[in-house]
Amino acid sequence: MSVQGLDCIGITDAEFTPNNVQTSRRTNAGGSQVLTTGLGFWTAKLRIETPTRQAFSVWDSWATARQASRYPFLLGRTFRNTPRGGAVTDSSLTLTSVNAAAGTITLGGAGTYTARMGDMISYKTAAGGYWLGTVLQNVVAGGGSLTLPVWPMPLPANVTPKPRRMSAFGEFTISRVRKSETFEPNYFEFEAEQVNRTPSDEPSPLIAPNQGESLAYAETLAL
Repeated sequence: MSVQGLDCIGITDAEFTPNNVQTSRRTNAGGSQVLTTGLGFWTAKLRIETPTRQAFSVWDSWATARQASRYPFLLGRTFRNTPRGGAVTDSSLTLTSVNAAAGTITLGGAGTYTARMGDMISYKTAAGGYWLGTVLQNVVAGGGSLTLPVWPMPLPANVTPKPRRMSAFGEFTISRVRKSETFEPNYFEFEAEQVNRTPSDEPSPLIAPNQGESLAYAETLAL
């Protein structure tokens, strides 16, 4: 695996955790009442082994330089980069509607695709970020179209959303890095948290989320 000099033996472990956001208040009777529910997000923890000290140093530098919210990158679920329902390409796939209240998205041009629980979907949002979600129940396409119940709540789509079932990805920032140099292959682990952009957010001026290294890197991590 190699992208712009970032060589590695492979990603040996990849944890993706869905996180729900809500506020609640304990009642006098001891119960709990949910007052508001916010937008859910993903956190990830990856372990990457490197073949040489030089490769380790390159990854070390890459991770160290991105330990701040100003430096996002794209990341997909490493061991779930293809859907189970028979899709082999997204060339004709379209996003026809987003229903946040119902928690659904509708895809067109899906062919004979059968969405399976756990399939990953992503698309570009109106705020210039990326929504990354998982399908909650099996749905068979009818006439190439299907409406999917998804988590988390879908966000407004960009005018050119470019939906993906293959190597779906979201935008993340690194929150913690752990590095180990041993007699065995060197490795490092990092934890990352998903970025959910709102219309007031501005994409990073240093690493555009849909260009160059970050996009290529995301697709490589999804292999």
